[in-house]
Amino acid sequence: MTKDTIQKYTMRISSANKSDIIVCVYEIAEIYLEDAIKCHETEDVEGFKNSCIKASRCINDLYTALDFDYELAIPLMKIYLFMDKELNLASVKGDVNTVTRIQAMITKLKLAFEEIAKSDTSGSVMGNVEKVYSGLTYGKNRLNENVSLDTNRGFTV
Repeated sequence: MTKDTIQKYTMRISSANKSDIIVCVYEIAEIYLEDAIKCHETEDVEGFKNSCIKASRCINDLYTALDFDYELAIPLMKIYLFMDKELNLASVKGDVNTVTRIQAMITKLKLAFEEIAKSDTSGSVMGNVEKVYSGLTYGKNRLNENVSLDTNRGFTV
């Protein structure tokens, strides 16, 4: 995952509600699984293991975010535990086929949560975060990117 991608997700998560954060975690897990597949193709064993571990951390985050007040949480918990176990075995064995299967499962679950997120009208989870406005303006023979930060944060004396 590149620094630009990390910044993009940091910005998204800072203004996201609960459902949007879950979708972001799914997307990040997909990126790490894709990185693992690329590392396997280039025979980068250490990169493959690291990408699998990072994807496993995302799955663990999804597991800890489950709300067991809903009956759907139990089947999701079983799926997450299965994916985590298989991913850990795949990282040790270097099995890219298992990684591909888990990636397909993550993609299907992400699509379902994207539909849920469309109907979630709750507010942002994080409070007191900077609002960032970004845009392009025309300069002489080039485009200029402008980023504006909200400077009215924290305590004032």
